[in-house]
Formats: sequence, C-alpha cells, structure tokens
Amino acid sequence: MYGVPMQPPQRIDYGKIAPTYDVLRHGGGPYLSRLVSLVTQNIHTQTHIIEIGSGTGQSTEAFLKAFPDCPKGCLTAVEISAGMLSKARLKPIDAHWVQGAAQ
Repeated sequence: MYGVPMQPPQRIDYGKIAPTYDVLRHGGGPYLSRLVSLVTQNIHTQTHIIEIGSGTGQSTEAFLKAFPDCPKGCLTAVEISAGMLSKARLKPIDAHWVQGAAQ
C-alpha cells in the first residue's frame, strides 16, 4: 500500500520486434543445459518434443545442436506471433512449425 504504485505489466508486441529480436537475444538461454539433460534422461525411440513459445527459433536451433541424437522431425515448435514464426521458418532448422497458443 505504501511506496510506488504498481503499474500493470507492459505487453510486448513480438510481431513488431521480430525483425530485430535475434540481434537482441541469443539462443539457448540459461535453461538449455537443463532441457538437454531432461530430454537425454527421458529419451525413447518414439520421443517427440513440443516447444511452446519458440519465437524466432533461436532456442530451437540451440537445442537441436546440443542434442544431435534427436531423430529427424522430433520437434514441433509452437509460436503465437506470426512475425516471430515467419523469422523462424527462414532458418534451416529441422522442426515442424505451428502458429498457435499453448492453451
């Protein structure tokens, strides 16, 4: 109640920032090693991975490089922003790209 009043969180228009997103953020993020570890521990011959919020595909690409044993076509990347998804689809990444929400 005291101090600085709370401001509502700002919404980011990812479609608008998609053209420069890859310059500002680099793939993998701090969670990449944990993700690779989880997949390695739980991999099966019929494994299929779904990435929610794939953006421009930076983490998708970093994951597939870190996990070369992932069978061809093992990853579906879901992104709600058409702008981010169009950037991702331009990259030579072996993923099935889907525009949609995680709900």
